[in-house]
Amino acid sequence: MRLLRHVFAPAVCCAAAAMALGCHPHIYESKPNPFTDIKVFAVAPILGVKENQIPAGSEPLEDIFADQLANFPKVEFVVRASQIRKIMESLRLERLSSAEDALRVLREAKADAIIVMEVLNVNLMPNSMRATVALQMFTARKFDPRSIDWKAMETSPKPFALPEEYGRRPITGFQKVFDTTNMDTQERIKYFASAHDTSKRGLGDEIFSKVFVDFFRFVSYELVLEIWEREIRRLERLSAPAAPAEEEGKPK
Repeated sequence: MRLLRHVFAPAVCCAAAAMALGCHPHIYESKPNPFTDIKVFAVAPILGVKENQIPAGSEPLEDIFADQLANFPKVEFVVRASQIRKIMESLRLERLSSAEDALRVLREAKADAIIVMEVLNVNLMPNSMRATVALQMFTARKFDPRSIDWKAMETSPKPFALPEEYGRRPITGFQKVFDTTNMDTQERIKYFASAHDTSKRGLGDEIFSKVFVDFFRFVSYELVLEIWEREIRRLERLSAPAAPAEEEGKPK
C-alpha cells in the first residue's frame, strides 16, 4: 500500500496539473506545420529592435524566432534574416517599408512565405517584461482571396498598412501582447518551460521572465503556434459543409 501511495501520488499530481493546464494543452506539443504548400519560410529582419534598444546580445531576435520555427515538424527550411539582409542589399532596400518590399524579397529568397514582425511597447525590466508583436506573413503563391477570413485577420497598420483591396498575398496578420505580469502569460511560460529543457541553467521557467532574449524564445514559440492555429481554423472553416439555404415561405 505504501508503494502504491508513492506511485499514485505523483500520478494524481500530474493529473491535477494536466487539468489545470487544460486551458492550454497545445503548449506541450509542437504542432506540425498545417500549410500543405508552405514548407520553406523566410524570416525578415525584425522592425523596431533598434528603436526599442533591445539588447539581443550575440543572438539576434530573428534567429531566436527562426530556431523555434525550424523546430516544428513539417518545416523543411528557414531562410534566416542574415540572408534576407543580403538580398535587401542587392535590391538596395535599407529596410522593409511595405508589403511590396516584402514580396520582392520573398521572390529573391525563393521561399514559400516570408514572416515580417515589428516589436512594440517593450519593457525590459525583469519580472515585468512586456512586448507587443505585430506579425504578417506573405506568400507569392496564387490563391483565392475568398479563402481568407478577413474578419479574423486584424487589419492593423503594423508592420505594413494594407488597403482593403489588397487581397492578393497576405496569408495571416495579427498583433499579440506578451506581459510577464499577466497571470495567463505566467502560466503559459510555465507550460513552455515544462516542455523545453532548461536544466542546463537550472533556472526553470524563471529565466523566461527575467532575461529578454529568453523571454523572446517563449514569445516566438507562441507566435508560431498562433500562425498554425489560424491556418487550422481556416481549413476547418473551408471544409465545413455550407449551411442549407432557407426555403421561401413557411414550412408546411
